[in-house]
Amino acid sequence: MQMLLGGERRGSRANARIEIRNPSDGDVIDEVPNASDEDVDDALRTAVAAFPRWAATPTHERSEILARGARRLLDEQEQLATLLARENGKTLHHARGEIASAARLFEKYAHEALRLYGVNVPGDFEAGYERDLIITRRYPYGVMVAITPFNFPVSLFSTKVAPALATGNVVIAKPSEETPLSTLRICELLHESGVPAEALQVLTGGGRRIGQRLMASPLVDLVSFTGSVETGQQVATQRARSITPTHLELGGNDPMIVCADADIDLVIEHAWFGRTLENGQCCAASKRFIVERAVSDDFEQALVERLARTTCGDPFDERVDLGPLINPGAARRTEEQVASTLAEGAELKVGSGKAHAAFFEPTMLVGVTAQMAIARDLEVFAPVFPVLRVDSVDEAVAIANASTMALHASVFSRDVGKAIAVAHRIDGGLVAINGTGLYKPDAIPFGGWKTSGSGREGLLGMASQYTQEKTIAVRNVLG
Repeated sequence: MQMLLGGERRGSRANARIEIRNPSDGDVIDEVPNASDEDVDDALRTAVAAFPRWAATPTHERSEILARGARRLLDEQEQLATLLARENGKTLHHARGEIASAARLFEKYAHEALRLYGVNVPGDFEAGYERDLIITRRYPYGVMVAITPFNFPVSLFSTKVAPALATGNVVIAKPSEETPLSTLRICELLHESGVPAEALQVLTGGGRRIGQRLMASPLVDLVSFTGSVETGQQVATQRARSITPTHLELGGNDPMIVCADADIDLVIEHAWFGRTLENGQCCAASKRFIVERAVSDDFEQALVERLARTTCGDPFDERVDLGPLINPGAARRTEEQVASTLAEGAELKVGSGKAHAAFFEPTMLVGVTAQMAIARDLEVFAPVFPVLRVDSVDEAVAIANASTMALHASVFSRDVGKAIAVAHRIDGGLVAINGTGLYKPDAIPFGGWKTSGSGREGLLGMASQYTQEKTIAVRNVLG
């Protein structure tokens, strides 16, 4: 089992180790243990044994510990951001923002835990219960497994782990085998801040094997998974027998609908930002640009000009907008997706359509039609902009809803009333009006419809997602 104690990593029983490479140049920056099946089982037994003590820790003490951890993250923001950018390839600017976001989340969840109140139910709501004292209280589930992807390893770790720990659950974290280093360091800081090592463990290594063993265990009480639709379906199938809560945040092929009366400059600003964040590898990014024909020429020309000013290169160069994808395989996969879309009849307007090691330059596809895979369920995890021209808002909504995924969406129009009416008709967990679908304040429920997932993350969902409710009734005690 790999636990973090005193800043040192305990190695796995398995001799195999996994190299962590910098996506920009392929250099090895570190290596981590490839946890064995025995390590997984040890972690589970340790978590079960640690749960009673952590759950019994007064909420105000847990809150103080996590708030202290948040301050430690800010103290090491630059070092953590550098580590994150090296292992992930995102720009240093975005990495700094992700560390700041993680610290903010730990602090907010620490404070929110102090407000998880029960209720007093008056017994006189029904004849025969007038003298009863009825109260409710919330309790942690127990052992939570948090599985996080490569694209936002720090912020998604914080989104899952902070509320779980704050409410008294213990956590086994399984970061992506591509990007475990920043997670490991943050766990060390949390341990140093007072979180017991047994209450927060990390398993590194092969995701499929470790994940399957965790999902098969009856010792797991709660699962929070972010990843692909296909893997999410496997997780849901494995956990179905246990009837334990399983939160899934999966893929998206999010539509951006551009109405004929939209402010094109505003549209381009949000389209560019939303599709280049995390080098185009964001589940809630706009991935289908559905534009009314009356403004499609203006939209395409403005996007061409904006992409021409986009720089791609070393993520540590402050002038660079885009770094590499997570690895060369991801870039080759994007090249294949673009090629298949061109074979269906689309045209390449910007970009070469070719991978260069792990890099894939901003790419714009025009002439995309509703029948093409990229207009429905082909999720491209790269800075690719497929543009569909439509004759009406009704046609745009039909295309938007044709995907089996429904995470986020956005609508741009100067007529806010019309945009709200369109938003009501679009499938998805969130629709942003005159803003990117990446809209995600900490408090709001985050999650999708259809195959994009189940459950909601965010401060508003903390009680329902991470605690279970119990009613306690004392009969005939009141005068």
